[in-house]
Amino acid sequence: MSLTMWYRGIRFMKDFMCQYLNYIFIANKKGSLIFTDGTKSIQFSSTPEAVKRASWEYRVLPAVLVGKVTGGLQYVSFSKDLLDRSKDSDTDQTYRDGGDFDINLTLEVRATTIEERDNLTDITGIYLAHPDAKDYFLRQGFRLPEAPKLGSELDVREPTIDYPIYGREMSIRILSRWQEERPMEERLLNVITDVTTYTDFDPDTGRVVIIP
Repeated sequence: MSLTMWYRGIRFMKDFMCQYLNYIFIANKKGSLIFTDGTKSIQFSSTPEAVKRASWEYRVLPAVLVGKVTGGLQYVSFSKDLLDRSKDSDTDQTYRDGGDFDINLTLEVRATTIEERDNLTDITGIYLAHPDAKDYFLRQGFRLPEAPKLGSELDVREPTIDYPIYGREMSIRILSRWQEERPMEERLLNVITDVTTYTDFDPDTGRVVIIP
């Protein structure tokens, strides 16, 4: 797994988020899940769709847009016991290390009425806080350490439409890991050591020289 797995992992995580929410919406359409507010069932004008924000067609409503990500890698130290030594042998000399990443994913709920927006916000939040959601994402290598949080309400304006679109921002924290495996001789510290040089001042020439 390459070092770029951190950022590629974010792309995969967005795909799984869309997949999970669409499973929920389709299950409701088929009658396998019943959306309710506790007294009556919740009906949408059409089946909601979860889609990446950059791919959204603004006429597709109601929708949950999987959008921006903030956060980053957590520090790790090569001096700590981050290696899986169980696979080491005389014939398989590899070096394994890795680290964590901690991100916040922004979701945007969009609908043509305030009531539908609020209902979709409730359904999205409840099912992302469900224990089964934690299990689903854990199987994909992602952890949901806490329930989603509400953000600002939005009045959305899109071109060539003459009806209002109501929105609501949500965010959810997601944890995962990156990992790499290299031959022992390609360990990062060894590579850096191999190219380490020193400088000194040569009084005869008046120049700084590199000492290998």
